[in-house]
Amino acid sequence: MTTTRLLEMLHMDLFGPITYISIEGNKYGLVIIDDYSRYTLVFFYMTRVKCMQPSRSLQRELKMNLS
Repeated sequence: MTTTRLLEMLHMDLFGPITYISIEGNKYGLVIIDDYSRYTLVFFYMTRVKCMQPSRSLQRELKMNLS
């Protein structure tokens, strides 16, 4: 499948727990890649549950950077 516009297809990968916890206490990460532009975002979270909950900041970040 070939994408023809931004945000048409997103690839996501959840990882963790990581060995070295960040200063803020985050130990899980979410990587999001836009298939068309290859723009990549990485978000870090304290718990796996928080990674699975869509957030407004995530939606705002994607729209701001890819629109």
